[in-house]
Amino acid sequence: MTDNIMQTIAVIALGCPKNTVEAEYLLGIFQEKGFKVSSNLDEADIVVIHTCSFIKAAKAESEKCIRTILDKLLVKLSKINGLKWIRLLYAYPSSITDGLIEVFKDHKKICSYMDIPIQHVSKNVLSAMKRPLSTPDIYY
Repeated sequence: MTDNIMQTIAVIALGCPKNTVEAEYLLGIFQEKGFKVSSNLDEADIVVIHTCSFIKAAKAESEKCIRTILDKLLVKLSKINGLKWIRLLYAYPSSITDGLIEVFKDHKKICSYMDIPIQHVSKNVLSAMKRPLSTPDIYY
């Protein structure tokens, strides 16, 4: 497939060694499909985060990585000509960092409205939704 030759992809593997092996397999598939592979996230058109959430430390590492990339992604998106506005949906309250707020402030294409799933503050609602986390798991 030659349509993807100019697209660059980066894969971030987090968690256990199995994820690293699976990520290398994914990279091989992307290369076969004509993508250029890079370890430089800033030059990548596409970033795949391959992770697990079975181990608490791996989950925390994944969340930190996603928060970091979210800021960069929003900045890149805001620079695209013809893109009028960007709206972030369903951001967990714990994922809203000072850096993310700065990105919202500095880039006018990003809507200042943020859809936050407020049910995450209620133990009863989380339990009724059969969510495995409790309020302290989300905020602390």
